[in-house]
Amino acid sequence: MQVLKADTSVKVVMGPFVDVADGYTPETGIVLNNCDERALIKHDGGSVTVLDSGTNTWAAITNMDGYYNLTLTAANLDTEGMLTIAIQDDSICLPVIARFMVVNANVYDSLFAAAATDYLQVDPVQLGGGTQSLTDLKDFADSGYDPATNKAGAQVVGINADAITAASIHSGAVDKIIDEVVEGTITVRQALNLMLAVLTGKSSGGATATLTFRDTGDTKDRLVVTVDANGNRTAVGTRDGS
Repeated sequence: MQVLKADTSVKVVMGPFVDVADGYTPETGIVLNNCDERALIKHDGGSVTVLDSGTNTWAAITNMDGYYNLTLTAANLDTEGMLTIAIQDDSICLPVIARFMVVNANVYDSLFAAAATDYLQVDPVQLGGGTQSLTDLKDFADSGYDPATNKAGAQVVGINADAITAASIHSGAVDKIIDEVVEGTITVRQALNLMLAVLTGKSSGGATATLTFRDTGDTKDRLVVTVDANGNRTAVGTRDGS
């Protein structure tokens, strides 16, 4: 199937036209306007145009018996999609049917024009429900996602096991995650520091009413709590996750 550029006149090759009786002898004298059928049908069974040699030049191709050049006008190619041409002279030749795909200029030129002449248009018009600019995407890559300034968004349906590496994650994005408040005023980062102190840091005050848990570097008290005779915490004096 030949691809044609929309709204642009072009010559196409029609054939072979062969004898209706034996099915193989080339017919070299086909006259377009004498044919019983000479129809151009636009996309999706749209309008049917009767081809006319007055506007659609018709000429036999030298040294190619049974083949003809047919000129299609810009008006013939004003509808993108499938285009069908059918030509038949019932008493002279078998029917010849040719099918074409009409595409817009940008698509055609990106495929067939000289190198660096045109490129397929891939503007980021819609990501996450809003019009995007390349600045939005650059900011997203440089600084991580910030709903106040960046609108880029996408639905992730799957991630390869090795798709995300430490180098590919911006530190600013990580900070936004671990500095998110999870309860009261305590952030994820602070909660991790408190858990590390209780689980792995030094402690003092065992068997007394006050228990103290130090940070892992043993530089300060992370958590100081009051307990009853059964060891149940009744009050928290210091809770330092900074």
